[in-house]
Amino acid sequence: MKNLHPGPPHAIAALHSERPEHECFAEMCVVVADCGSVTSGTVAVVPWDATFEYDFDVAEVTTVLDLPDDRFHEVVGGRSDAGRPIQAGYRRKALGVILVEYLPALGGDAHAIGVTISAQTSGDATRGLESSAPRWLRKVLSRAAGRLRAPYGGIDVEQPPASPRELSGGLHWLPYETYISQEVVDADEDLREALAADFQTARKWPTGMFYAGTGDRSRSSRALGRHLHEAPSPRTRRPA
Repeated sequence: MKNLHPGPPHAIAALHSERPEHECFAEMCVVVADCGSVTSGTVAVVPWDATFEYDFDVAEVTTVLDLPDDRFHEVVGGRSDAGRPIQAGYRRKALGVILVEYLPALGGDAHAIGVTISAQTSGDATRGLESSAPRWLRKVLSRAAGRLRAPYGGIDVEQPPASPRELSGGLHWLPYETYISQEVVDADEDLREALAADFQTARKWPTGMFYAGTGDRSRSSRALGRHLHEAPSPRTRRPA
């Protein structure tokens, strides 16, 4: 199980996508491997029809497998009868344990798929995100956003990105580091104005915009939530 547990505190990069959850998980595993990680061989699976908010909700039906690489890739890609993969372990020399995982999903939301590492591998997490989310994690987020055509995601410490429904309610903010697809940014003038006001840094990525800021992000959070909240929620379908 140690191969599924990066040390605390945790830096989390994650995306909310319109594609089915198991496809997002498989694509995120491909990206993590392409970015120089090696498999640990450890993957946690649950029955395909299991529904949950937190992973501990399905603890009694979770099976942890230690697999050779070829079998590991089949399972995390959803191409096996082992079950639905919800956690997969990787390693990288400078980062230690890397976890691809289903993040908590409340109130009927779809699960965001995240990549979690120890924030301590890149500095003192108490000094803020800039020291605790390395460039590698941004590289993963950028590549995954392109592969998944995800509308929104981000990087934060110990806090997965809120769902569009949560953002629209006004009680949650966008992450300190936020990705928004170019399609979404271009379609909403109010959102563009709010992002410009709330974030100190804006940078063009291949398929969207990367924003960073530590101030009040309530205006842009509500604007993005309103824009995305009506989009269909992806649910898991077992692959044929």
